[in-house]
Amino acid sequence: MISAAASTLLSQTALSLLSNGGSFKKTLKTLGSKQSLCTLGMNVASAGILCGIGVPGQPLGFEEHLYKNVANTAVSGGCSAIQGEKLEFKQLALGIAVNTVGGMIANRLGQQGHYDGELDYVSHKALHTLLGGAMGAGIVRRQ
Repeated sequence: MISAAASTLLSQTALSLLSNGGSFKKTLKTLGSKQSLCTLGMNVASAGILCGIGVPGQPLGFEEHLYKNVANTAVSGGCSAIQGEKLEFKQLALGIAVNTVGGMIANRLGQQGHYDGELDYVSHKALHTLLGGAMGAGIVRRQ
């Protein structure tokens, strides 16, 4: 759970710094927002749930990725509902599907780049970046 909190904080800090043009003051304000704190809480709660049901911190197979994404969605959906947001089942299911498949692809990229040496460092990171963009595009709510 500590690694989930650290990972969330690092990700939020990096994204906030980029979106705020490198302003530390704006970044700290963003990190202290209700949304950022809720995201941190959701990730820590999800890590606790996953640990409780026996899913490892780094899921490997389809079933482990699916469990992880269902748990994350349940916790984040609960937090959103508490804040009065309307939950859309279709969007939640899409997020579970995209994150499950994306997680499996990310594992394979990691295997090829880090362990097998089939990919050089830059290609490995570029493919992870493209995967993240594709996953984001796949989840974005269409208006």
